[in-house]
Amino acid sequence: MENLCGIDLEWSSVDGAGNIATTFGGVTFSEFARPVANRGELSPESLLLAAVASSYGIALAGLLHDRSLPSTRVVIHADGFIANEQGKPYITRVMLRTTILGAHVPSQTAYKKATIAARDECIVGRSVRGNVAFGVGEVTIAGSTI
Repeated sequence: MENLCGIDLEWSSVDGAGNIATTFGGVTFSEFARPVANRGELSPESLLLAAVASSYGIALAGLLHDRSLPSTRVVIHADGFIANEQGKPYITRVMLRTTILGAHVPSQTAYKKATIAARDECIVGRSVRGNVAFGVGEVTIAGSTI
């Protein structure tokens, strides 16, 4: 059985930008190669990183709860690595750095295991794997790096 999810977007060839319509408003995006930081636009590559990181964050929060590992906040930074092959850029890998606040520091090993399990369970991460390497890098627990 499949569930359906959808999104609407439009692209303007004149403006070199697009808009994703959501029930909460729009998100503007443009090409990665364009210098758009001053226009407040995201690139599709940034949107992919946001999708992977948010899916991972949801999976991690659920696992922490299921494993009775306390936390008050999960902070995730996602890096995307882009290579160029014969003039065509592609994302080679996504690496996440995770900070778990409000954690029980003596249980660091259990938290680290949960971060790896979340990588393996998040729907977006599973969907890109095989095309893009997806890893969990540094994990910080209540200020202690493990």
